[in-house]
Amino acid sequence: MMNERVSVITTVLNEAKSIESLLQVLLAQSHKPEEIIIVDGGSSDGTVEIVKKYSNINDDINLIVKEGVNIAEGRNIAIQNAKYPLVAVIDAGCRPDKRWLEELIKPFERNNPLDAVAGLVKVESHNLFEFFSGLLTLPGCLEEISENNFPMYGRSAAFKKDVWEKAGGYPEWLYTAEDSLFEEKLRKMGANIKLAKQSIVHWRPRKTLWKMAKMFYLYGRGAGRIGKSLSGAYYHLRNYLLGVVLLMISFFYPLTLILFAAGLAYIYKGFYRPIIRRVKRAHPGWKTEFYVPLIVFIRTLSYSIGLLVGNYEYKHVSGFKENLDAYMRE
Repeated sequence: MMNERVSVITTVLNEAKSIESLLQVLLAQSHKPEEIIIVDGGSSDGTVEIVKKYSNINDDINLIVKEGVNIAEGRNIAIQNAKYPLVAVIDAGCRPDKRWLEELIKPFERNNPLDAVAGLVKVESHNLFEFFSGLLTLPGCLEEISENNFPMYGRSAAFKKDVWEKAGGYPEWLYTAEDSLFEEKLRKMGANIKLAKQSIVHWRPRKTLWKMAKMFYLYGRGAGRIGKSLSGAYYHLRNYLLGVVLLMISFFYPLTLILFAAGLAYIYKGFYRPIIRRVKRAHPGWKTEFYVPLIVFIRTLSYSIGLLVGNYEYKHVSGFKENLDAYMRE
């Protein structure tokens, strides 16, 4: 029997298509959460009404509506209102296995000094584009996640409420990368964090190339806002810009196409080809040759642009650098 009492929290914004399914799965967990706290950021699609329907028949479901809050603010509000000393976080739109929560909090029973636990996120794809996008996005899809080096996503994590307080909560001045910085803060504090490989949630990648590009742009922008290195962005953008310039010049000097083709072959062999080989271990076939370069190109381009924009804000927009320094210093 599990002795840990846990509050499960999530934030939502226009999740009418997925929130009912999430609530049903959470209520059917092998270890049923003692409470479920949902913070709505101002949905206009019926999400609030669906949650109210469930909360009216289940006192363990607590809905808090705070229009305009971002994910970090919503999580902090939910945790502030949590009754129990152990908090589990999951993202709306994810589908947890039936034993997700039981496996996520199990390490706390075996290890009293434990501060936080990270669960595994697996791809739930509905077509080939989503399949390849997921493989190239989530750690652990192409290689085994190390027990000593693993991410702690807001999609699936649990931690003690007092550790969250010591860390200063999630950084509310960030729109994205808030969970990455929160994890970085915990590790800087010397928090004892373990990986629960049997705790699994399924995440569906973005459905279109445009939505995927927007997602990675926001990821990059968030990383830039916390001062992450620009070396990778400079490398990719320099190569892409050089390719565009050579292609434009080729309209006037056709021989320039030789340089363009040579550069393309060099980048393909050195950067894209090794990724294709790794993906082919999971999905052999010619379609890998099409999807992987397309997805990797859009991913690196959008992430690099976002990183540059975020880094500019970090350096020149008041608040980001100051907030980062204060957050990591506290």
